[in-house]
Amino acid sequence: MSALIPLLLLGLTSYYTIYMLLENKVERGIRNSLEVERLNVENLISNLDFASKQLVYGSIGSRINSYLSSSSYDQYEFTKNITESLETTTYTNPLIGTMFYYLPATGEELFNFFQLKNINPLQFDELGSGQDVAYYAPHPPMNVIETKPLVLSITRKLKLSDGDKKREVYAYLETTGAAYQGVFRNEQYGFNAVRALLSSEGKVVYSENMKLLPVGLTSDELSEKIGDSHYIFKDKGKQGWQIAVFVKKNEVNAEINQWIVSYSLIAFFSLTISLILAYALWRTIYRPLVNVKREIQLLSNNQWDSPVKKMGIREFDELLSNFMNMKLRITDLLQEVQEKEKKKKQLEIEKLLYQINPHFLYNTLNTIQWYGMMIGHKEIVTLAKAFSRVLHYNLGKEGTIVTVSAEIEALKDYIQLQQIRYNYNFQIDIEAQPETLTKNLPRFILQPLVENALYHAFKDDGGRILVRCVLLPDGFLQVTVEDNGQGISEDKLRTLFEEQSDSSKRGMGIGLSFVNNQLKSHYGETYGLQVTSTLGEGTVMIIRVPSEIKEEQSHDRSINRR
Repeated sequence: MSALIPLLLLGLTSYYTIYMLLENKVERGIRNSLEVERLNVENLISNLDFASKQLVYGSIGSRINSYLSSSSYDQYEFTKNITESLETTTYTNPLIGTMFYYLPATGEELFNFFQLKNINPLQFDELGSGQDVAYYAPHPPMNVIETKPLVLSITRKLKLSDGDKKREVYAYLETTGAAYQGVFRNEQYGFNAVRALLSSEGKVVYSENMKLLPVGLTSDELSEKIGDSHYIFKDKGKQGWQIAVFVKKNEVNAEINQWIVSYSLIAFFSLTISLILAYALWRTIYRPLVNVKREIQLLSNNQWDSPVKKMGIREFDELLSNFMNMKLRITDLLQEVQEKEKKKKQLEIEKLLYQINPHFLYNTLNTIQWYGMMIGHKEIVTLAKAFSRVLHYNLGKEGTIVTVSAEIEALKDYIQLQQIRYNYNFQIDIEAQPETLTKNLPRFILQPLVENALYHAFKDDGGRILVRCVLLPDGFLQVTVEDNGQGISEDKLRTLFEEQSDSSKRGMGIGLSFVNNQLKSHYGETYGLQVTSTLGEGTVMIIRVPSEIKEEQSHDRSINRR
């Protein structure tokens, strides 16, 4: 329905606009044609007027005056001259058909070259008149041999020199039938037009349809008789007469009605095409969208196993396929979360056990420490203190992020234990810039590196390990553990980061893979432990990480990495 409203508004607007355009076009066309016909009538009247003046005024008029007042002998000479002048006038005015002089007192016709009808030329209906001149509405021709039914005519009074009213003379001229026939043409209107000529007094003096427009009607009577069935168009001539055209309204509206039919057909076909396109659009877009909406609703209702229906449209099938993959991925993630929750609960249980066991260990170490003091065995006291601190640090609850200073202190305790535990000499130097001591590192990073050097680098006494902590110009913290031991082969170097390698099972069971994983977990996959080694020369292990890190940030990175 909403699609029909714009079409309806467009139709009404178009109808009104085109109706006004057509109405103005028809009216303008009729008025232009009417003006042409009025000019044609005026041209004929002007020709008649000009020719009539030649017959009345000038030399011809003087000769006619002399002819009427002369004797029979003299009239012969005047007749010859007048005839030659009339022939010249006729030749120079091809639109003039018949001309002669008429004496109303006797009904005599002078200088007539054609056989005339027995009609008084002064009795025709006047179209207009002036001083000594009258213009007549279209009427049958005076000339018997004229084949056309209608002509225009004019009479002009000839003033005699003796002033004898009984001898009034009029010059009569009428057009040819062909000249008049070219004045009015129905085809130029495009309608069945009915013409009428109204005199200067406003009376009908000529009508093409005497039944519809009888002669003698006034303008008011004419409008009353026509009523609303016709359009009336009028144009006024210079002499005061009017030409009127009457056109049936239904004929004028026929073109508009034809356009309405055409527009209705176009609107019908347009609406049909629009409905077809709307249906195609519904099948192509709306229905697939409804299907996508249904799948989303099923997902929101925890219906994960509902099958996806293919639509046969590549784009929507790809969308639904991706949606199905998303559902499968979400299902896998939910299962993974459930598994992790189970493991988390298990770890919490293990943590509780872990939190219980250290208390027993700490109490036992304290007992050993007090026992060593009681018997005066200082080495036992020193060993117990160092081991207690290492154990407390490694199993501490302060968090996974510690300062470089704390990591170095724990490393010193570990070194002290190793020197007491194994009876061989080795040198460990620790160099740390003061500004690095407050920087943060993941817990338990340095000890595995030093432990690796102890177990894999030295076979005899005299080994040296250098631990260096520096702050680089780019703001990164670099920790280096370097030894001068026997070095590591390339094959063994490739297995250092493997969690189940032999190297990870020795000592305290903590491998280099733990350090590498710790760094990636806290700083991201781009960071890790770098190990370079040369057989016979030693091994260098480098850690290069950002100097600032917080525990929650490392936790976020580990989550994002998943």
